[in-house]
Order: sequence, then C-alpha cells, then structure tokens
Amino acid sequence: MLTVFYATADSDYWLSSMAEGKRFKRPPMSEQEYIQRQAIAFLEHQSNMDAALRAEAITLIPTVPTRLEGMPYCRACESVLCGACGDCHSLDLLPGDGYCRNDQDTMGAPCAAWWQAYNAVYTIIYQEARSE
Repeated sequence: MLTVFYATADSDYWLSSMAEGKRFKRPPMSEQEYIQRQAIAFLEHQSNMDAALRAEAITLIPTVPTRLEGMPYCRACESVLCGACGDCHSLDLLPGDGYCRNDQDTMGAPCAAWWQAYNAVYTIIYQEARSE
C-alpha cells in the first residue's frame, strides 16, 4: 500500500492518500526516515519523468544527506557537488545565480538520477520548513 505523508515531521498524525484523507496515528520514525518517505512519494507522483529515471532516483534517496553540512561543494559558487560523480554541479543554484566557471557539465545518467533524488529530498525539506 502506497502511503503519502502530509504532516510535519513533529506531528503525531499523518494522512494516507489511500485512506481518503482519514487521519491515523503516525508510526514513530526518525526525521530522516520521514523525509526519505516523503521524497519517495514525491518522485512516485512525477508523471512526466521517465520511469527508469524515477526508479533509479528512488533507490538513491537514502544516499542523499538531509543536512548540507559536510556535503562536498564547489568553492567558487558554493553549489553542492554531484553525489554520483563528484564533479558536476550548479543544478541547485537559482536561475539568477549565474554560471559557475568550474562546472564542466559532465552529467551522465547516474548523475541525472542522483540530482532527481537530491531535488526530491530538498523539496520536502523546503516544504516542511515553510509549513512550520
């Protein structure tokens, strides 16, 4: 059964999409596990994403740290480095941030899947921060 969580990490309740919006007691889990489950649900509902890319990104979600501290980054633009190759970056920058001269755009298929996983995790973290 697919369960999509719609509550904040510190909430005692969660809503199940398969239960027509009924409230149930949320099973105890760590904040990291909660974010990972939310990110997986986020990716599973991306209808415009290639199925193989989506499946690969879902398997990579547990490898994406939920904290930026300690993650490798580019010293020039402060963008997170790719978790697959350790080289490509700038995908987490905003459009107005400009181009980084150190980004060699070496992205391959494993990199694309990792960036989708990264995007899903940090989308959930951003949404949770906004809801508090």
